[in-house]
Amino acid sequence: MASTIDIRYGSDLIQRPRPVGPASTEAASCKSASLLTILTIAQAYSLDVVALTWQDGQGNLGCGAFGQINQSTVDAKYAFAFKRSINHLHEVDIHQQIAELKILCHPLLRKHENLVKLEGISFEIRGHQVLPVFVLEKAPHGDLSQFMRLHENASLDVRFKICQDIATGLLALHQHRLSHKFITN
Repeated sequence: MASTIDIRYGSDLIQRPRPVGPASTEAASCKSASLLTILTIAQAYSLDVVALTWQDGQGNLGCGAFGQINQSTVDAKYAFAFKRSINHLHEVDIHQQIAELKILCHPLLRKHENLVKLEGISFEIRGHQVLPVFVLEKAPHGDLSQFMRLHENASLDVRFKICQDIATGLLALHQHRLSHKFITN
């Protein structure tokens, strides 16, 4: 199920970078340091920096407090979801992106079959800001709500398997002291 994974963090996986420089340049330094942090994480976890972009004509897959999910179809076999910031990034948003990137890159979580896969990272230039864009796998059947609307007569066994898969994904997060911020349906 490709959806945003907004995480509340209390884990030792995540350490917030501290801004450097004099107070007058603290915000700019923090944004530069944060972009470098994002690139450092990508390199440390062998995450591909990709030259892919979403296709506006395909519409949005979803939207949340932190970002919106756009999509792109590469060919009949490959489709991707792109998680982008809704607004210009503020310091809190940057730290949330860094935290989410570390979680999505964590070796045990990255390989988990019930969690969305981070395929790579791309960047978007908006105004004078360079904004990270997470390139995620796109679920072939859409989100859970779409799937259930199309399969409203699904058997109890199928519904139980879906619940079991969701619980297994949440358990993996909880084992690393992480909790999913937004679960619906």
